[in-house]
Amino acid sequence: MADKKYETGIETRKLILAECRKLFLDKGFHETSYNDICKAAHVNRGSIYYHFKQKDMIRYEILWEIYTDNKRFAEQYTSVSSHQYVFALYLMWRQILTNPKLGRFLTDYYTDYPVYVPQKDLPVFITTLYRNSFDEILPISDVDDFTMASMYGYIGVISQMVKAAPERFSLNTLFWQVLQCCFHILCIPEEKTRELCADLEQCITKFCNEKASA
Repeated sequence: MADKKYETGIETRKLILAECRKLFLDKGFHETSYNDICKAAHVNRGSIYYHFKQKDMIRYEILWEIYTDNKRFAEQYTSVSSHQYVFALYLMWRQILTNPKLGRFLTDYYTDYPVYVPQKDLPVFITTLYRNSFDEILPISDVDDFTMASMYGYIGVISQMVKAAPERFSLNTLFWQVLQCCFHILCIPEEKTRELCADLEQCITKFCNEKASA
């Protein structure tokens, strides 16, 4: 009986996440009410609160779902794990520029969390990405909070610019500019990023060629 209840709980949690992903993309995070979630997932508020203490935590998990979907896709292009994480970021940039609903979802949390604060749930997304992507180049233990906040703030500003007028920006150029500026903020010398950038360029070229011929 306990196992059955556990399995039912897991399925309910997955259902809430799946329905919230649709609602947040279609209506917007702030525009989606708890009543909307209850109706779409056929659950009561108690079930939502049981699995997610705050609506923000649902958003956080959906954010990770989107990112990990991209990371799994990136595994087709490079065997280097840290490079896969960076290429997944490139794929997310494409989504921001080419998919208005997904772009709004991916950029809105910067509006809600404009300042980097260590261990704050949504900005922790940035530090976790850093550990998986750049830790081999420059360990996060060597990055002070001011530097991390500077990088977070820079990415937030760029995201808002893109959200306001995505048609103004060249997709690939923007990605490389943002990546190089992040390296600059972190004071990472070019020789340490050369291998990553070379592999990344090959991944992007292959991906773009496949998109063009599809």
